[in-house]
Amino acid sequence: MYSSPRSSHNDDSDIQEFLATIDRTPTEQWAKRVTAFERLVNSIPESTDDKSNKWCSDAKIMRHLAGPIGTLLRDSRSIVVRRCCESCSQLWIKCGINGRHLLKDIMPDILAVHAQTVNVIRTYVQNMVTEAMAHVPCKGAMPLWIERLKTDKSKTVREACALYLYIGLSSWMDIEGYITSEIWKQVAAGLIRSIRDPSPSTRQHVKKGLEVVRSARPDLWEEINNDPNGPASKDPKLRRFLNNIGDIDDDLSIKSRASNLSTQSQRSQKSQLSSRYNSGQRSGLGPPIRVTTTRNSGTNSPLRPSISPSTSEPGTQSSLGLLCTDKDSTTNGVKELKREASIRRSRRSLLMKDRWSQSNLQSSSSLDDQQDTEEAKVEIGHHDIAKKLLSAHKKAIDAMMEIIAIEMNAVQDFENDIDSDDPNKPSGNDVLTYFEAVGLCLSKKNKVDQELEKALEELSGAENE
Repeated sequence: MYSSPRSSHNDDSDIQEFLATIDRTPTEQWAKRVTAFERLVNSIPESTDDKSNKWCSDAKIMRHLAGPIGTLLRDSRSIVVRRCCESCSQLWIKCGINGRHLLKDIMPDILAVHAQTVNVIRTYVQNMVTEAMAHVPCKGAMPLWIERLKTDKSKTVREACALYLYIGLSSWMDIEGYITSEIWKQVAAGLIRSIRDPSPSTRQHVKKGLEVVRSARPDLWEEINNDPNGPASKDPKLRRFLNNIGDIDDDLSIKSRASNLSTQSQRSQKSQLSSRYNSGQRSGLGPPIRVTTTRNSGTNSPLRPSISPSTSEPGTQSSLGLLCTDKDSTTNGVKELKREASIRRSRRSLLMKDRWSQSNLQSSSSLDDQQDTEEAKVEIGHHDIAKKLLSAHKKAIDAMMEIIAIEMNAVQDFENDIDSDDPNKPSGNDVLTYFEAVGLCLSKKNKVDQELEKALEELSGAENE
């Protein structure tokens, strides 16, 4: 299954024995497979002189380990991944730069692990990679990180790619001549493209990576910002962000992007309404009336609701259907939400209250020593429900943010088609595609709502009624 290294002047008997063991051992005998890898790593000499004629001193021979290591890392058993990562960490420390090709070769398997939902396994792998980057310069993996950061649908994969790019720049920038100017430019361009990623963790890692670029190569940083064909040339907000990066705590999130688009749209509509008002008074048509936006009304989309100038005030609904609020109005909104929630008592919340009341009643009728135990159980159950409720709510919010991010991109693309000078834009097919896209996003949000609703039913015990 796995190819053995070809003849070489280095002693490769240990690695050939390991590959043969992996080939003849089924995956169900995972302990034997992991032990074989641990034995191989332990066979690497500590002394540098003793490594001169061993397989660990040949980067090309080490690449034969990529297949077996990748298989162990993608195992569904966390104990297999943990032991494999521990052995890999020793391997990177002992082999150093000779492991650069091997680390690059197993990177697709590493990112496949990051796409999993098991957080403990992802943590094992992430810690192993971050430790490896301190001992093994591996700029060959950067193109893969840049590409997957741009295109991968998995939030955790994008977060990992952004983190690895940041750590890679930080760890290898002091190696003279290792990171060329062209690599700096490509990495910076990849990070800038992802500065509005819907994941907060990804945005934070991207920002840290850009701060490294600015501090390490200020000359290239100025060149990137002043490039007339660069991403910041047509985006004033992005340009201001890049100029001030590291100086202020700012974040180009999807929310800020939505607010920016909404503000631009409102200004366009207000300007149009103002011009219609002035033209109406000059022609003696009487006072202005509320105008409903149509297809022929210039730059406005036919999907936008009618709007009056007063709707641009904070806390009102924007043309994109988003609530544009400042900090004070948001705080007041949270207070109002809590006030209404404290008054409202639904069937499910009453069911939870009844369960707690019955538990308290049983504990009050028991002996004194039993009473303390029962009350402690009620308190533990209360906190357990609180943690599960918070987890379910945050999971739903994360899912909604992913969908909203996709919607915002779709809105902007369709808006650009409508604002285009091309009379054939948008085409009939474009309208149908956008119509179906809106429906698909709505279905996804409904699914998130249903999953959260199911979680609330389970927490309240209403599903057993």
